[in-house]
Amino acid sequence: MKHFIAFCRRNRLFAALLAAELAVVCALAAGLFGAPYKLALTPGDFTNTLPDIAAADDDGLKIWNQIGYHSDDPMTFSADNIALPSGAYEVTVRYFSCQTPDAPTFNMLNAAGSLTFASERSPAAVTFDALRLDDCHRSLTTRLWVGFGARMQDLTATVTYDQGQLYIYSITLTEQPIYRAARLLCFLVLFAATDAALLLLFAHVGERGAARRRALRLPLALAGITLLACLPLFSNYLYFGHDLEFHMQRIAAMAAELSYGQFPVRLTTTTLNGYGYASPLCYCELFLLLPALLYNLWLPLRTCYQVYLFAVTLATCLIAYFSFAKITASRRLGLLGALLYTLSAYRLTCVYTRAAVGEFTAMEFFPLVLLGLYGIYTSDRPRFGDWLPMALGMAAMVQSHLLSCELTALLLILFCLLRLRETLRPARLLAWVKAALLAVGLSAWYLFPFFISTRSIPFLVNRSDLVGKLQKHGLYAVQLFSFFGTAGGSSAEGTTHDMALTPGLPLLLARRLGAVLGVPVETPLYIKRRGRPQKELTREQRLQNARGAFGCRPGTDLTGRRVLLIDDIITTGATASACALALLQAGAVEVTAVAIAAAEELPKSRKKSPETKP
Repeated sequence: MKHFIAFCRRNRLFAALLAAELAVVCALAAGLFGAPYKLALTPGDFTNTLPDIAAADDDGLKIWNQIGYHSDDPMTFSADNIALPSGAYEVTVRYFSCQTPDAPTFNMLNAAGSLTFASERSPAAVTFDALRLDDCHRSLTTRLWVGFGARMQDLTATVTYDQGQLYIYSITLTEQPIYRAARLLCFLVLFAATDAALLLLFAHVGERGAARRRALRLPLALAGITLLACLPLFSNYLYFGHDLEFHMQRIAAMAAELSYGQFPVRLTTTTLNGYGYASPLCYCELFLLLPALLYNLWLPLRTCYQVYLFAVTLATCLIAYFSFAKITASRRLGLLGALLYTLSAYRLTCVYTRAAVGEFTAMEFFPLVLLGLYGIYTSDRPRFGDWLPMALGMAAMVQSHLLSCELTALLLILFCLLRLRETLRPARLLAWVKAALLAVGLSAWYLFPFFISTRSIPFLVNRSDLVGKLQKHGLYAVQLFSFFGTAGGSSAEGTTHDMALTPGLPLLLARRLGAVLGVPVETPLYIKRRGRPQKELTREQRLQNARGAFGCRPGTDLTGRRVLLIDDIITTGATASACALALLQAGAVEVTAVAIAAAEELPKSRKKSPETKP
C-alpha cells in the first residue's frame, strides 16, 4: 500500500485517472438504488402527416392503407422528443395487423411494419434490437439501450408501414435494473485491467522497473497481436457477415432457453416465431454460452458478439503461441507462429467477411491438435502430457464445428498413413487410442444426441446441381496467395474471387471510409454472367466482356442516392463502368469510382511488338 501511494504521488496523471474512475464507479453504484424508469407512449404522441389514411384517437394509432396510397418510400409515424435516461429498456408493443382488411388473412412471415429508434443529437448512444410487426402477433417485445452518461431528450420512435391495416395501441419502455449491475461490473473489470497494466509497466523505476518491463515484453506482444486482429470490433457497428444474422439469432435464442432453465440447450423454442428450431442438435452451442449469458445480463446483442469475437481471438493467439513455442522450443518462433496464425487471411475472412462462428472458433484449437501430434511422434513412449493436447483440441473442435473436426480427422488419417511404420508401434497406437477415447468422452454429451437425431431424421439433397465434382466449386491454389478480392457471397467455378481467402481489401477499405465519413456501406452488386478473365483481353474485348456482366440484387433501391464505388485496381475501367451502369439502373443519380491502384496503359511506341511465329 505504501508503494502504491508513493507511485500515485510521483504520477499525477495516474492519480487523476484513478479519481476519474472512482467518480464513474460511484455514479454507477448510486444508480443501483434508483427506481426503474418506465415510459408509455400513447397514440397521441405520434406525429401524423398522412391524415387521409391514418388517425390517432383514444383507441390507438389507426393506419388503413389498402390501395389508396402509393409511395416508393414506406410510411412513417414518429413520436419525437422523448426523454429517456441512460439504461437498458424492454420495449413492449401492443398492436393489431392485417395485410388484407376486407378478407383478413394472417401470415406470420409477413412483415407488416417495423419499429425503430433514433436520436439526432447523440446517434451513437442509442442501440436497439430490430422489431418486425407481423400479422400473427398482438404483442411483441424488443430491447433498447441508452449509453452511459447520455440522457436522451430527443429520442424518436418511428413506426414504418406500407399497405394493409395496422393499429398501434401502446408502446411501453420499462428499464431493467439488472443492466445497472452488469454495467457496473463491466466498468470495474475494464478499470482493473487498465490500472493493473499501468502498474505492471510503470510502478517500478530504475533497474527493477526495466527488468519488469523486459519480462512483460511477451504478454504485451501477445496483447498487441490480439488488439491488431480485433481493430474492426472497436467501431460503432458490426461488419457485414454472410451468416451474421443467423448467429446473432442463435445467441438470442440460446439466452432465452437458458432463462427458461434449459441446459444444455437442445431446442430453441422461441425461434421461427415460436415454432422452434433444433439447430443445437447439429450445431453445438457450447461456446456461445458466454455471449448468451451476457445477453441475459441485458448487454446489447452487438456487444455480446463483439466480446465473443475478442475472447476467441485472444484464446487463438494464446493457444497458438503455447503450441508453436512447445513445438519449436523457442519463444520467438512461438510468437511468430501466433502472429501469422492469428492474422492469417483465411481466419480474418471467417471472422469479418463470412461470420463463420463455428469455423473460426474451431480454428482456435487446431494448434493444440498439431501439438498433440508432435508430442506423440517425437516420443518413443508418449506420456499423458504428450497426447492430451490432441484429445482436448479434437474435443473442442467437435463442439465448435463438426466439418472442421472432420477435415482435421482426415488430415490426421493421411498423416498416419504416410508415417504408417511409426504409427504401428504399440506405444503410439496406445496413445492414439487414449486420445481418441478421451476426445469422444469429453464430447459424448453432444455426439450421442447428434448421431441419434441424424439416424432418425432423413437428410436429402433436392437439387441435382448441388452434386458434382468437388473442384468445380472448390479452392484453387492461386486463391491462397490472393491479397485482393471481393470477399463475396458464394463459391463459383474457376479461380474467381467470389469466395477468395482474403478479407476483401476494397470492402474493408470501404467500410473504414464509411465509418469515418458517416455514410452507409452496401454490397448490392452481383455477377450475372461470367466471361473470360479480363487480364487476357484487349481494351475493346474487356469492354465487351464486362457489358451486362453485373447487376444489383433484387430489392435494391438506390433512388436519389450518390454512390462511391470502390475497386481494387482499375486498368481500362471496363469493370467499373459495367458496375456503375448497374447502380444507375437501380436508381442512383451519381456514381463515382475510386480504386486502391490504377494501371496505366503504355503507348504503342513503348510496347514490345509481339513475336511472330514462323
